[in-house]
Amino acid sequence: MISMKNSKVSVIFPLYGTFDISRAYVVIDAVLAQEDVNVEVVVSEQGPKSRFKPSSKKIKHIFNQHIPSEDLSNYNPGLIRNIGIKNSEGEFIYTNDSDILFTNPKYLSSLVNLMNEKPDLALFKPEMRRFPIQEFEMLHTMFEKEGIKHTIHSLIKTEEYITTISGRDYPIKIVTRPGRTYEKVYTAFIEKFQEYRSGDHLLGKEPLIFLENLHVGGNFFRRSQIDHVNGYCEDYINWGCEDSDLQWKIMHFFDLQRIPRGEDLDVLHLDHPKGYFNSEAWKKNEVRFKERREKGVEYCLAHDKKTW
Repeated sequence: MISMKNSKVSVIFPLYGTFDISRAYVVIDAVLAQEDVNVEVVVSEQGPKSRFKPSSKKIKHIFNQHIPSEDLSNYNPGLIRNIGIKNSEGEFIYTNDSDILFTNPKYLSSLVNLMNEKPDLALFKPEMRRFPIQEFEMLHTMFEKEGIKHTIHSLIKTEEYITTISGRDYPIKIVTRPGRTYEKVYTAFIEKFQEYRSGDHLLGKEPLIFLENLHVGGNFFRRSQIDHVNGYCEDYINWGCEDSDLQWKIMHFFDLQRIPRGEDLDVLHLDHPKGYFNSEAWKKNEVRFKERREKGVEYCLAHDKKTW
């Protein structure tokens, strides 16, 4: 058993291309404000030049120069995350994204407690609420003037899937789809949904409109578990499947469970423009993931060991 206060949790943040860096500063400050746990933040950044400036000694920043294509279709999410993990020191690894805010200051300590109760446990996919893009400037101004704790305390859960600063209602469209292991729930703001229905220009670009109510990329594993499966596969380019692939490998060897439902263990997505989505790359990634599952987990572990 590892005590929570002595447990080092490394939270890995990827940064790529032109992602809005101001969102990253907000969510990283929320991690640094986590209580009852020893936190290390690792920012793994790729792009033409470094834009991120660490604000704390608890932040480790790794920059890897990379010239992105104009449409960002050569983005390699598995590589960036692996670089971050390899440069981390924690017994526990939380793979996060730079738009995901922890609103509970005891979020990580609660997860460590769950893991300590069952050493074979691995956790993934917390429930996720949405913060409207229209209110981010308001949130960021409050963050700069009042700090992260005041900002988090000012958040208002206006309905089941939405959190705001203003308390304003944002009508949404809710869509459910069957998944391999659970029914998936997606939300779209009505304005974007109406645009989607107005013509064919957004067909094939559904991830730009709909957002699942789970953080698919949120993983909480022991470092030994990630080492066992040789980290992320680095064959996925642009958006999609690298997290599902890692989770698929983990579930073959460990007790992979969803992070429990409940307001104290949900996270908040700071909505932002998604200009980096590439539908052709998405389709190729889905085919690649299917092929890897057909070849089997042992083949994939041997393949991924070459880059891990």
